[in-house]
Amino acid sequence: LLDQAGPALALAIASDDPLEHAALGAAGASYAPYTGVRAGVALRLRSGAIVAGRYAESAAHNPSLAPLAMALSARELDGREGDEIAAAVLVAAGSALIDHAAPARTLLGAAAPGVRLQLREAVAA
Repeated sequence: LLDQAGPALALAIASDDPLEHAALGAAGASYAPYTGVRAGVALRLRSGAIVAGRYAESAAHNPSLAPLAMALSARELDGREGDEIAAAVLVAAGSALIDHAAPARTLLGAAAPGVRLQLREAVAA
C-alpha cells in the first residue's frame, strides 16, 4: 500500500467537476498490483465537503478494500458521519477483470438510498 502509485491517470472524457477529479485522484493512488484495475470513489456531502476512497488490493483479492467502503470510512474518520451523501462518482481504469460498479451500487443503495452512482472511465495519461 505504501508503494509508488502506478502510471498517471486522466479522465477518458475531460471534466472540470471537482468530484470527478477527487475520484480520479483516489483511483490514481489505488493499489492494484495483481489485476491492474485501479479505482477510486468520491462522495459529495450535503455540506459540500468531498471525501474519497481508493481501491486497495490484497494478494488473495479477498479481503481487498473497495473504494466506496474506504470513502465511507474516510467520512467517518473525518467526523462527518451525519453529513448525508448528495452525489457519488466512481472512476476506474483497467480491464473488466473486476467490476467495481456493482458492489459500489449495492453499498451506496444501503448508505444513501436514492443517490445514483456516476461512472467515469480513466486512461493512462
